[in-house]
Amino acid sequence: MADGVTLDRRGLDALLAASRALDAVAVDFGAMGEGGGPAPRHPSGGGTTADVLAAHEYGLGGNDETPIVRAVAHGKGEEIGEVAAKAAAKVLAGTATPDEAAKSVGEHAVGLLRARIESVGLIDTGATRDSLTWARGRK
Repeated sequence: MADGVTLDRRGLDALLAASRALDAVAVDFGAMGEGGGPAPRHPSGGGTTADVLAAHEYGLGGNDETPIVRAVAHGKGEEIGEVAAKAAAKVLAGTATPDEAAKSVGEHAVGLLRARIESVGLIDTGATRDSLTWARGRK
């Protein structure tokens, strides 16, 4: 650099690397199988737990429309965003990994979904509620 000034980029490089790693993370949540795979079959025989959730979510097959995922995504989006921001700050500070950040956000969202299902009384066998999970995706 000019005039003998030396810039130590180690901290900046680490911050940029953490930012890039974090930017590649997406969190999916809903009724799905382990690791984001296909949802398990519902014990009623009426399809998968995702099918049952969708039937209630959108009022299909004679069910009343009872938003679960939409209610959480829209009604609790700011709260989920706050959890994500705190998790991202930990990644950028070097005290958490992107996987740990995803887990924090995913588990929080699943807790909100399960609470919503319980609050509207959509529990019969518990299979749909129990199939609510999260998976780390990639953007």
